[in-house]
Amino acid sequence: MQGLTLAPLWGYGGPDLGRGGLATARGAVGKGIRSRGALDASGRLPYSSRRRNIPMPSAAPTPRLEARISTELNAILKRAAEIQGRSLTDFVVSAVREAAQRAIEQGEVVRMSLADSERCAQALQSPPDPSSAPERAFARCRKLLRPSSRAQVKT
Repeated sequence: MQGLTLAPLWGYGGPDLGRGGLATARGAVGKGIRSRGALDASGRLPYSSRRRNIPMPSAAPTPRLEARISTELNAILKRAAEIQGRSLTDFVVSAVREAAQRAIEQGEVVRMSLADSERCAQALQSPPDPSSAPERAFARCRKLLRPSSRAQVKT
């Protein structure tokens, strides 16, 4: 392609350009330009920009989860997915979601016997009197935080 001079393409350029495959663009000075896809009405490739270093917008990547499993477990999972009429991926994602929700519920929900729940309710309704230690600590804190008459603020 030595000595090839390219000029902007104006106009339609021929019937091959609208089909999406490799096409020769007519209208260039010198030999034809081979391009992928159709050109827009001004003769440029769509989605191209005159400014450089501008990334094309892209969709956020979907997080992936990979695990190595035995062939026996793979066969069991495939069979269970077939029974439910789902894909292997759909079956595994659904099972993992249910297990995760169950684990979160078990970690966040406190289960008590009837006697324990009655004791807890009684303690909340009539808490015991505070001991003298917290009262002394609060008094000491108030004393330390009280503004001193000797301290002066400089402006």
